[in-house]
Amino acid sequence: GLSVAQTLVKEAWEEAGIDPALAATATFAARLQVLREVREGLHAETIEAYDLMLPDDFGPANQDGEVAGFRSLTLAEVAGELESDAPYTADAALVAIDCLARRGVIDAHLPDPARIQ
Repeated sequence: GLSVAQTLVKEAWEEAGIDPALAATATFAARLQVLREVREGLHAETIEAYDLMLPDDFGPANQDGEVAGFRSLTLAEVAGELESDAPYTADAALVAIDCLARRGVIDAHLPDPARIQ
């Protein structure tokens, strides 16, 4: 029953200890549609992606026990991990790729599917 904005603030606190006032400054970045096959059939969802600039001295602290750890990476390092076998969830990888493309770290234009053999 929460709005997207309320959910963002709630989850930012629970997952990383981001103060609600800071989380509320996040800006909408993209709406991503996901359709993928899962064991039970097809999984369809819409992901609302937001950008949030954190202070240089910010240290994330999980509040609900659902996060195993945090790492600080440059955008180039994230791009390199996505090209390798790094264990990103499908959703996290999609959001990261969108961010990297919007920031010009990777080419946002995919090849024409008709030309892929």
